[in-house]
Amino acid sequence: MSIYNLDMLKNIDRKKRIGVFFACQIVMAVMLTFFIGYTFLSFNRTAKADALAIGEKSVYEVGEKLNNFLQKGFDVLCVTSDTVDFMLKNGMPTETIRAYLASETANYKKSNVDSFTNIYGWIDGEFIDGGGMLPKIGYVPKSREWYISAVRANGSPAIIFPYVNPLTGDLIISISKMLSDYSSVISTDISISDFQSFVGELSMEGEGYGFIIDKNSLVVAHTDKKDIGKNVLKSDSFSEDMRNLVGRVILSDRQSLDSESKRDFELDIDGNRCMAFSMNVLDDWYVVMVINSTSLFRRIKFNIVFNVVGLLITIMIIAYYCTQTFLGKLKLETKVDEQVAKMSKMQNTIIEELATLIESRDANTGEHVKNTRVYSLLIAKRMYVKKIKSGEVDKTFIRYLRNAAPLHDVGKITVPDSILCKPDRLSDFEYEIMKNHTRIGGAIIRKIFRDSIDKDAVQMAVDVAQYHHERYDGKGYPIGMKGEEIPLSARILAVADCFDALVSQRCYKKSVPANIAFEMISAEAGTHFDPEVVQVFLSLKEEVIGHLRKIKNEAALAEGTCIPQEVKRGALGEVISIQNLT
Repeated sequence: MSIYNLDMLKNIDRKKRIGVFFACQIVMAVMLTFFIGYTFLSFNRTAKADALAIGEKSVYEVGEKLNNFLQKGFDVLCVTSDTVDFMLKNGMPTETIRAYLASETANYKKSNVDSFTNIYGWIDGEFIDGGGMLPKIGYVPKSREWYISAVRANGSPAIIFPYVNPLTGDLIISISKMLSDYSSVISTDISISDFQSFVGELSMEGEGYGFIIDKNSLVVAHTDKKDIGKNVLKSDSFSEDMRNLVGRVILSDRQSLDSESKRDFELDIDGNRCMAFSMNVLDDWYVVMVINSTSLFRRIKFNIVFNVVGLLITIMIIAYYCTQTFLGKLKLETKVDEQVAKMSKMQNTIIEELATLIESRDANTGEHVKNTRVYSLLIAKRMYVKKIKSGEVDKTFIRYLRNAAPLHDVGKITVPDSILCKPDRLSDFEYEIMKNHTRIGGAIIRKIFRDSIDKDAVQMAVDVAQYHHERYDGKGYPIGMKGEEIPLSARILAVADCFDALVSQRCYKKSVPANIAFEMISAEAGTHFDPEVVQVFLSLKEEVIGHLRKIKNEAALAEGTCIPQEVKRGALGEVISIQNLT
């Protein structure tokens, strides 16, 4: 009966591995769920933040284009008005001024792709048109908005919001400026057709629409052209939600000190949750973009969910194949373990029978094999529990020792019966033959178990067979190893073998009482035996005596002194002191 049930340990180990594997799977699943959820929320927040940034950027870029466009009109007007003012101050004739305006109109129309349609003005009491057009009958320049606004601006550029040019019928804006005589006014018309190209850029991922309004909420450009020229706050064609949006855009800008402030809102428009972005340009214009955030984020969420689902499917596939691989490995290990167990059982049977056969030649029933194994394992187990030689004594060491211990005297199979069973003292020649059983035992084990799958186990069996008669002081055989040069397994076997030889009765000797045997073992600590191993063995007195009682050998222990066969060549005094123990 083994002290350690190794099959049970293997089963427990396998169950632990399965538990750890599936625990890891669960932990990984929880972590991945948390990670994916966190990633989804992060992506959602990031997507919204990116949408805001993209919307603001799109509106800002269009606002800058509009600003540059209008600023160019101011530049045209300022250069022209300064030149005409200079010409007036120097008394140049009206025809010269007319020719200059005609030349500038032609140049600007050519260079600005017809955005600047005309330069004209009321100059020194006369209406002059750079395009050469004559005013219609009843046209009174001083009653026109371009003239009135310039006078009100008192020398600063004034912008006139979109209106229909009475001469051409086009929707235009005008920029005008009064000259230094406080009567003459120069004005330039700018077509707002380019505004429409600007709003075409107001979208996000193909979603949304944009428009440009003036400070009076008049639509000057819109993605939907039918809304151009309508007043959002006054026209019934716009919904209440749209009027609310425009009102918020204008109101929020008026509350800001930043003349080019960017604004974004989130509100419901016509039943849809929308995001609106706006920017003020030159205090008088507003660029607005409206995005259906529900539709936009639905697409974003769909993309995220699609990727998450794809990731989950991939993870599930990987987890499935990992599980199948793991379970397949366990099945394979089970089959291998079964084969190994069969081989091990067969090997153990061979060991048991071989050891028993050897001992039976020495006129005993094989109890020496069992007892030596028990004592060896008791020592090894106590060392393991007390963490003595912890770097060497572990469960594997104990398992190997369990199988190696019965083979320590396997070499005796070659010793003749005349020597092995001799009841008298051995001669020197016979003693040398007896000593050879250690070398022969190691050779036999190497040959029998040369194909064993566990080389370390075989090596321990060789060690105990070959070196269990080595002495700690170096005076043993077969090669005179000393101290810890002797393998630990052999040092343990030396104590166990000697103790059982002392307390066991043979045909050629009587047994030694257990207390005397313990004293004899103790006396040889540091000389014959490893003192650390002896100390452990002495701590096992109760267990050892319990084993002796169990095998019903208590009566034999009280009968008298026993002389081990290995020391029959010495005197009685030598036996008691174990000086010549072999």
